[in-house]
Amino acid sequence: MKMLSSSIKFKYILIIYFFYLILSPNINYAGVKGLIFHGGYVFETFKGQENSAVYLTILNNSEKNFKIKSIKTKIAKKAEVHDVRIKNDIVEMFMIKNFDIKKKSEIYFQPGAKHIMLFGLKKKLTDGDSFKIIFYFQNNQSVETEVLVLNQELKENYLN
Repeated sequence: MKMLSSSIKFKYILIIYFFYLILSPNINYAGVKGLIFHGGYVFETFKGQENSAVYLTILNNSEKNFKIKSIKTKIAKKAEVHDVRIKNDIVEMFMIKNFDIKKKSEIYFQPGAKHIMLFGLKKKLTDGDSFKIIFYFQNNQSVETEVLVLNQELKENYLN
């Protein structure tokens, strides 16, 4: 049997992920009216890896501003909103406390930009698995959404 080239394999994985996003059950319309959490994903980890990053999209279709006070998940000891900046030609990651979601806005948590950091992972994250993450807001409301674990090869191809 002929082996698939890495670029063809990557295209197959990308197509599967595209259909996952389109048909995904991890779109959360409930919890906080006007907020939509969509397409949550994290790359699989290796044994002993303690930290990772979650990427997703938040759509605020409401006329209200929201403030994320905290984030919780059962698979990590701590979760925080982080961003990156370049200072003296060095890329730095920093935490954003009380992250604002402005009315009628879209926020994209993605590699190399804003993301949700998971610290103290309690288990290895394996391709195809999923887990819940809960966002708690200033007004004591919360939204739970699902995060899919994706194959590490997608990350490797993204960064090349």
